[in-house]
Amino acid sequence: MTTDKTIKISGSLSLGISEQSMLSDKRIALLEQISTSGSISQAAKTVGLSYKGAWDAVDAMNGMFGEPLVVSVTGGKGGGGTQLSSTGIRIVDTYQALRREQKRFLEAASVGIEDFDNIYQMIRRLSVKTSARNQFFGKVSAIKLGPVNVEVELTLTGGDKIHSVITH
Repeated sequence: MTTDKTIKISGSLSLGISEQSMLSDKRIALLEQISTSGSISQAAKTVGLSYKGAWDAVDAMNGMFGEPLVVSVTGGKGGGGTQLSSTGIRIVDTYQALRREQKRFLEAASVGIEDFDNIYQMIRRLSVKTSARNQFFGKVSAIKLGPVNVEVELTLTGGDKIHSVITH
């Protein structure tokens, strides 16, 4: 059974040191919204975080980079607000560049993947908990029913044949 199915490979991006994640899509979205709105409170609402959760994320990022990514601005016509530092702007720009490269890579990796049904069936077979020594990829070429057992012939890709006798 062969159908024309398009493969789409996707992935997420996070940057970290050792096991500690420093930047993820959600944190970058928070920084972008802070830059756009000038308000941590508004940015938190937009990305679906609590105000405390947003402050904790900003505080963690500031600590991880050793310098503030977000700074408070006092006074002015609107009464001040919050904005990204030059380091914060560079971090967002770098992360977005990495996302674009990742997207290009994943799109290129998706091109040319053919015969999806066979690949999918192979992946399903490999995901079954069984040992590698008793898995063969081939086509059932003959089945002979007997009164007590069944003889199955499997033709492998190279033309070799395996015969198996299975009791009812």
